[in-house]
Formats: sequence, C-alpha cells, structure tokens
Amino acid sequence: MKKKFVDDKLDKFEREYKNISGKCQSSRFLSTPLNNKLLLEFIEAKRKGSYGRLLYKSQIQYKTLVKKARNIARIEKHFKKDIDKISEKEMLNYREMLNANKILCYKTTVIWGKKTSKTPKFKLSKTNRPLSYRTKCDYKENFSDFHRFVREYFFQTENRKIPDITKFFQIQCPSDFNEITVEYIPEEDIPTLLENIQTRKFKHMVQLSLMSGARPCEITKVRYGNKYNLYKNSEGKWIIKLPKVKRVSYKKFPFVIDLYEEELGPYFNSLKLIEGDLVFNYTQKTFRKLMKHYTIKYLGKHYSPKILRKSARMIRTNSGETEMFINKLMGHAPGSKVQAHYTNYEGIKSNKNAVDRLKEIQYPSLKSDYEKLTREMFALKRKKKEEVKEVKKEEVKPVKKEAEPVKEKAEAKEKPKDDKEKKKPATKKVTKEVKKEEKPKTSKKE
Repeated sequence: MKKKFVDDKLDKFEREYKNISGKCQSSRFLSTPLNNKLLLEFIEAKRKGSYGRLLYKSQIQYKTLVKKARNIARIEKHFKKDIDKISEKEMLNYREMLNANKILCYKTTVIWGKKTSKTPKFKLSKTNRPLSYRTKCDYKENFSDFHRFVREYFFQTENRKIPDITKFFQIQCPSDFNEITVEYIPEEDIPTLLENIQTRKFKHMVQLSLMSGARPCEITKVRYGNKYNLYKNSEGKWIIKLPKVKRVSYKKFPFVIDLYEEELGPYFNSLKLIEGDLVFNYTQKTFRKLMKHYTIKYLGKHYSPKILRKSARMIRTNSGETEMFINKLMGHAPGSKVQAHYTNYEGIKSNKNAVDRLKEIQYPSLKSDYEKLTREMFALKRKKKEEVKEVKKEEVKPVKKEAEPVKEKAEAKEKPKDDKEKKKPATKKVTKEVKKEEKPKTSKKE
C-alpha cells in the first residue's frame, strides 16, 4: 500500500507534465505556435539536463517543471507575441508593473468530474491581491532561464543572435517600512482548536507541528526509528528530528519534545511502531482538508497547515527563547532573511521580568523619574560648587599668615650698623670704576 501511494503521488505530477506537453504540441498552452514549440523544447532539456552545448547543473523533477511552465505561461499571456520579438522596452514596462503591484494573483479552483476520474480540471480566476515578493522572484528566474534557452536555441539552429532583454529584469525588495504581513493563530485560539478536534491522530499531528515548527511536507514524512525522525533517547524522552526535504528545508537538528509531551508520549507508545513506519498516515491533501474544516468551524477563519509553522515561531519567541535556538528548530540557515516570513512583529509580547531586570541594570530614563533625576543632578552640581569654594578658601588662608618675612625685615633693621658699613664701600668702589672708564671717552671726543 505504501509503494502504491508513493507511485500515485509521482504519477500525479508526471501526468500533469504530459498534459502540458500535449497542449504545447497542439499549440493550446501558449498564445503562439512558436512559443509552444520553444517551451516544449525547454522543459524537455530541463528534464534531461542539457541541450547541445547548454548544460544544466542537475535534472529537474516533474513537479518543478510543471511550476516553471505555468509561471512562463502567465508572463507570456501578458505579451501575446513570439518571445524573440519582445523588445527590451516592453520587458521593462512589465518589470515596472510587477514592482508597482499592478499584476494581481490568480486563484486556482479544482473542478472534479465523476467520482471515478482521477484527473481534475483547474479553473483560474483573478483576485484583488497583488503578487508576493517570493512569487515575483520565481517569475523573474523562470522567465530569464527560459529566455536564455531561447537565445541558445536560435543560435544553435539558425545561427542567429537574439539580444538579452532580461539583463535589467530585476525585482525590488520590500523595504523595512513595508513589512511582510504574517498571519498566525493567536495563542488564545490554539487551546480552543485542540480541545474541539475529535480525531486523535489529527490532534497529535497538530500538536507536533506546533512543537517542532514542521512544514506540511515534513510532518507527513515523519518515520519511527533511530535512523529516521522519531525515537527515544537513553533517558526515555522522545526526540524529533524532522526529515530534510530537498530544496525546501535546511539542515535539521534533533530536539527533545518539550511541548504537549504529556499527550504525545502515551500516544507514540500506544502505536507500537516498527522501525521505518510512518507515524501519521495522512497525505498533505487530507491534512489540508481537516485543517480547513476545524479552523472554519471553531475559529471562524480558514487556516492552512503552513500556519502551524508560523504559529510555532510566535509561541517560541513569546516564551523568551533565543533566536539561534528557534532558527535551528525551524531549520533556517544562520543569518537568513526567511524568518521575516514567519514572524509577526506586532504579535511579539514583551517579557515583564526582562524589563524589570533592565530597569535595575540600566540608568532609569522614564518620564516619571525625570523630575527626580533633575533634582539629583542639581544637588550634585551644588555640592561640587561648594567643594570648589572650600578648596579656594584653604588656598587663600596661608597667604594671610605671611607675617614671618616681615619679622625678618624688622630683625634686619635692629642688627648693628657694621653690616651696612661693610656693604657701603663696595658700592662706592663700583661707582668709581665706572667713572674711570667714562673719562677717556670724553677725552677722545675733545
């Protein structure tokens, strides 16, 4: 049964790929026959991994080829002409419309025929919602890759060079002032959702998603065993290590189940799993249907399974855990900007204990303490002024007490006149010598 389920899942995208290639052969997928022919050659080259001298890094799966073909069809629908005839000016106009959010999203509705038929029909309808930044980047990368193949195709077949019109096809990143709006389930609504879920398996699937921040494609692939994702450690605690999905998730780390462990532990013990068994035998489709049913019924709003991952990050941030731990748990690369898609900054709650600790450590700067601070600063300045005045007074006092040199002068007067008489002749001798030197000068003048 498991092998059939995997084969059916792979056949789904393969059937869609064959459906697109059949439409391209009959010129019904794109607007012109030449574009259909080029797109068919492009997806075949991507699947094989090369076209002539053009070599791709790896062969692409059917799922990604279908997404690329549909994105190229949406861009080509805007021009409605052969790709080799699109001018650079037209491409720049389309770029400006993308950056100005004038190109809106399309809503795909699945129309099922009879109950026995496995191939559904898809209907596209316009919405009032602009494209996200991530979708715009996908449009740009897919169309640039396709145009590069078209240039190489014409060079190899007709030896004709086509100008590169995608050189300046760039998407503007949203600024810090226009933050990405992230939806999440409020913490008050999570208990009501878990209480009203009737199916036990689905309830524990939601709990494990909220604990680990798993994507829908990861939680459906969780297997039991030490070599896989869910196992017990030596202390008897359950460990979760989410599966690494190619080109979707980053390196995963094992973590102890520390949330809802009182309910998840007995449930895992009751399953009696063998190593390699799937823990939850739900497909992504049934997971999405159940999530839609319970959220609309009990929360009054439709939430997808991906919202559990975003809610998990909000729970962890509000609990006060470090950003490094949350990034490892979520599987984000260190220093990545992807966390902006998972964090709602308006929903982050402040930790009161942390604020009190900051008030104790840091200098108070609140308005209520402003008057008190001004008084204290004024008192400090006043004390400093008084201290300066006292220092100056102490320096002035020894100047007034200079009576000792006066006394010394008085004592010198009272001394005998013999000292004065000794000094006088010395002065007279000096004056006589000066006069003797002056006399010959006067004689010369005469």
